[in-house]
This record gives sequence, C-alpha cells and structure tokens, in this order.
Amino acid sequence: MSPFFISNKKNNNDLAHIKLLNISPETFQIILRYLYGGIFSLNGQDTLDIFKVLIAADELLLDELVDYFTKGCLQMKEIKVWEHVLKWGLVQNQTLISDPDTWIDEIFKMMGNNLQNCIPLIRFFSLSSKEFLHEVSLHNKIFEPSAL
Repeated sequence: MSPFFISNKKNNNDLAHIKLLNISPETFQIILRYLYGGIFSLNGQDTLDIFKVLIAADELLLDELVDYFTKGCLQMKEIKVWEHVLKWGLVQNQTLISDPDTWIDEIFKMMGNNLQNCIPLIRFFSLSSKEFLHEVSLHNKIFEPSAL
C-alpha cells in the first residue's frame, strides 16, 4: 500500500474509497484535472492554493507537475516564493509571531518541520546576495539538521 493514501475497499465489487493524507479534496481535484485533461489554470487560485497543489504534487511524486510549476508557471521572483512559503509555515500554527528575532530554538524546529517539503523546491541560487542576506539568513536556524 502506498504511504500516500489509505483505501478501505471491502471486496472486489465495491468501489474503493481513498483517503489522501494531507491533501484536501479541492487540491486533489485540481491535480486530477491536470492528470486527465492536461489542464492547469492558475486563474482564480490564490498563492496558498498554488503551494498546496505544488506540495501535493511533490508528495504524490508527480515530477511533471512539479516541473511545470517551477518553470514558467509561477512567474514570480524566487524571493516572493520564499516569503509565501514562510507565510504558509506561519499559518500552520496561528500562535507564531512572524518576527524571527523573537523565536526560540523550538519555534525554528517547528518551522523547519512545517517547511521540510517546501524548502527543497525553492531555488535559493537564483536569489541575489542582498535578498539572501536580508530575507533568508534571518531564518537560518530553520535549515539546521535538528530543525528539519
């Protein structure tokens, strides 16, 4: 059985009910539209929904869809991708304060765990040194092995 879903199929004549762990039905519907129709539209999708689809595609090992996203589809500067990933990580725990100067090691570890599937998808090499210094290095403890 795949680690991505649980099936509770009872016998050969019944339909299988599949529960995808960590993937909402709305996100999976977007992925199915792409898989069966080759259609992927960003129209009407907010940034958080786009990242949910990207994370789900990565989790389901849909490399073609991940590649599709990371080439012309996002059409945003990589620093904006990083900022949105951080925002997504923060909303995973509503009690977090967005200022990393106030974070203790446990918060960095929690953020590292929240972002562990997103971080490899960010092309840090395309950031300017100024962007990296002012935006990414503030969160450097997220990248420590104990945080991931």
